[in-house]
Amino acid sequence: MTRARSGFISMAMVLLAVCTSGLTAQEASEISVEITAERVEEEILSTAAHTTIITAEDIESSGAASLVTLLEEVAGIQFRSYSGPEQAQVNMRGFGENSYGRVLVLVDGKRLNRMDMQGIQWLSVPLQRVEKIEIVRGGNSVLYGNSAVGGVINIITRGPVNEREFSSTLLYGGHLSETYGWGQINQQQVHAGFGGSDYDLDVDFEHQSTDGYRDRTFHESIGANVNFEGRPRDLLSGRIGIAYNQTSYELPGSLTKTQFEETPEIAVNQEDAGEEYFLSFDGGAEWMPTTSLSLFLDGGYEYQMKVYDTASWSSYSDTAYNTGQINPRFVIDLPYGAVPLKIVAGGDVYVSALEKADYSDKSRDTLNYEYDSSLQTYGGYTDLSASLSDELEASVGARYDAARITAVKESDGLDESDWHRALVYDGALRWNPTNNSKVYLKGGTIFRYPFTDEQTNFGAGTFNAELKPETGWNAELGGTLAAGRAFTSSASIYILQMQDEIAFFDPDGWLGPDPGSNINLDKTRRIGGDLEILYKPMERVETDLAYSYVRAEFADGSNEGNTVPLVPAHTVRGTVNLLPVNGLEIEPAVSFVSEAYQGGDNTNTGDKVEAYWLADLVIRYQLPIDEDMMLVLRAENLLDAVYSPFVQYDGYYPAAGRTVTLSVSYRN
Repeated sequence: MTRARSGFISMAMVLLAVCTSGLTAQEASEISVEITAERVEEEILSTAAHTTIITAEDIESSGAASLVTLLEEVAGIQFRSYSGPEQAQVNMRGFGENSYGRVLVLVDGKRLNRMDMQGIQWLSVPLQRVEKIEIVRGGNSVLYGNSAVGGVINIITRGPVNEREFSSTLLYGGHLSETYGWGQINQQQVHAGFGGSDYDLDVDFEHQSTDGYRDRTFHESIGANVNFEGRPRDLLSGRIGIAYNQTSYELPGSLTKTQFEETPEIAVNQEDAGEEYFLSFDGGAEWMPTTSLSLFLDGGYEYQMKVYDTASWSSYSDTAYNTGQINPRFVIDLPYGAVPLKIVAGGDVYVSALEKADYSDKSRDTLNYEYDSSLQTYGGYTDLSASLSDELEASVGARYDAARITAVKESDGLDESDWHRALVYDGALRWNPTNNSKVYLKGGTIFRYPFTDEQTNFGAGTFNAELKPETGWNAELGGTLAAGRAFTSSASIYILQMQDEIAFFDPDGWLGPDPGSNINLDKTRRIGGDLEILYKPMERVETDLAYSYVRAEFADGSNEGNTVPLVPAHTVRGTVNLLPVNGLEIEPAVSFVSEAYQGGDNTNTGDKVEAYWLADLVIRYQLPIDEDMMLVLRAENLLDAVYSPFVQYDGYYPAAGRTVTLSVSYRN
């Protein structure tokens, strides 16, 4: 038996023993949080998933300026960026290149993932408007379809909780680094809500800007949201919303290893920059015609324009996206009979099209090329759960999904399309040995379609009809145990095996004559585990430990046994929350990310992405004269470590040095 397999079995035995240890339940309601991990609201102990919840209170007390800042504090989630949060790529469960294609991000049931490799615009979601964030680890292709391979991040927004509600946050600070120098940060957020017995209306506004932490890392974002919810009947509700966001940012470029070690503050691209404009309309409805049947409908339309001026590549481009999606589903609850049943079924339709024009000059006078592309996905799913006893539940599910990718570039005679199809299934067992614990075992198959520009090289005018969708399977054992407010622990171990994982392969590097292409890799395998422990040894002291391990390796082919690039094996974060006096909280934290191989290094022969330690500090103060007002002093990378979490083909992208902000928030 190998050491890895022996350790995996040992972890499983420990997990099972802990979650069935029979601790007396004190307050089961302490973890009775409603989540939508199974596309229907359930208590967290009623789901077969390892889920982390970030509440609105957590967000306010964190002092975080963006979703990226908030989420990267969760162990097992890493971000890589070419510049700032607007370019951040999320990674869960051990994926490297284009990792954000294997993490599905939703806002009120609507996908944020793009059809191409441009990634997610995180700044389009104002933190002020978030009710909670559900982080569901592991594959979930049956319920959520394309991209739900490494995990799902579900962002749920909120309406007003009172008849009249007002809140605002002012944040100011800067990057205070001995290496990078000073860069100002400021942010303003305003929320107003009005509610009645049959309606809710809320309005949000947010502005943020920063001079950046190194040369040419400036970014600025401004956004607004208006949302209305009506309840004409007790069992019928509907909502509509409109959102606008405009973001501009600079792109400093990657550094050589020598530049990173000697002058990490410099920018090599002196004119590269981007602008993004985002307008969306969304809506939804819920109707419960009978006590056993609930109907849901979510959907929306969005328009996005991306303007890139990349003088370093002699490219100036305008890309327009038009995206529509609709997601009907229903839930049938049959609590009667010897075996109570619940059926969740629905469909997902996602249609996105882009038009891109690329020019050789900033004034857009000389056209290099233009092209059109689209992605259309259609899927249907069903999930059946059966309560075998008061403590034991089993579920099975299946999805059939199809996608069509089109590419048209008239100047090269390109007019191609390709259909991809997927049939996936999963099953789970969940056992609640006590009122405050659960153990689950789940497994199933997963898939991801190629990005449109993974399948098509629009610069060369070629279409790769041989590129296959990613497929695979995963199995997971996990559990949760709570003992009132004093102790809560969640843990999971998993194995995830991928077939035809997609990655870019350039045999002679970025500057070589061969432009490279996207290929299907040999089989890859990930074995790992996630652990979260919250322990409160005394009334005014609370500790939080989160640890993730993953061994991501090639399981076949010429690189068999090698580690998948850009995947650190260990991530750890430990936090201590101290309450020395009423109203004051002091929260130091330490995090560690282990080394990884740089992007493109499938042979594991190049320089590694070095491991790094970070120290953070948050101080919160609730004003005694007004309990609706809170001050939060936040220091990230307190010791001003110089590190680069993202290295690809010997190009280094340094992360920010010491960053200190002070925020004042008010809510009534």
